[in-house]
Amino acid sequence: MVSDERCRRTTQKLLATAEPSDEFTELWRFHCLDLSMENLVLKPKYQPLFSDQEIEIAREQLASFGFSSREK
Repeated sequence: MVSDERCRRTTQKLLATAEPSDEFTELWRFHCLDLSMENLVLKPKYQPLFSDQEIEIAREQLASFGFSSREK
């Protein structure tokens, strides 16, 4: 349970930064953005954990790198 909360807070911190993380750009480089934290945030299962603004930031970050989540 504690680790789940830490993961959520870490995700929120990453979404609050202006630049993508090094890990994000590495996933992009290898065409694996489907594995990114940003893509997980867009999954209905995890959306209740995040604000509408955080979800939109994740969507925009992915879109800016040419990735569109298949989840709606």
